[in-house]
Amino acid sequence: MADSALEAAEASDLVALKEELDDSPSPDLGEVGIYAKMDQIVCAAAHSRHAGMVTWLLESRFPTYVPRLQAHLAAIQGGPDVYDVFLQKWPHLINYELGHNGNPIGLSVLDNDMPMVKFVLGKGVDPNTAQYGHRQFNKPENFPTWCAHVDKDVIDLLVGHGLKVTETPEQESRDA
Repeated sequence: MADSALEAAEASDLVALKEELDDSPSPDLGEVGIYAKMDQIVCAAAHSRHAGMVTWLLESRFPTYVPRLQAHLAAIQGGPDVYDVFLQKWPHLINYELGHNGNPIGLSVLDNDMPMVKFVLGKGVDPNTAQYGHRQFNKPENFPTWCAHVDKDVIDLLVGHGLKVTETPEQESRDA
């Protein structure tokens, strides 16, 4: 079941995925980890950028599913339509900390994924919260490195939404 369903999800073939999953028992909901069947199928569907497939999986096939880190990352990388499916079910994910992967705005910025950056900002995320690798982008010690890896259009969009480079505590005390 899992191999054929996974192949269908990777191929963005919703009809084949439905046929495969409708003819088989549900995967073990208690199974966890990166090798859990549900996680693999949800991640493959998200990576295929098929929002309808992700919607069907989360609403009809796995309604009690709770996304783990790899599924959340796959949803972000799946683009605005796929991520919106996740946010409709779990709105708190928009500001969720992803460990060393930062947060949704930070990951989208470093991927230079302009549609995702626009989408996340459109959801009201403060560009000053963008971080990756436990480093906030708007800190003076991180900003130059970040700028070297991010397209100017993305930076301009963030600045247009209020991104401000903050001062370090040392600078603040000197200015006082």
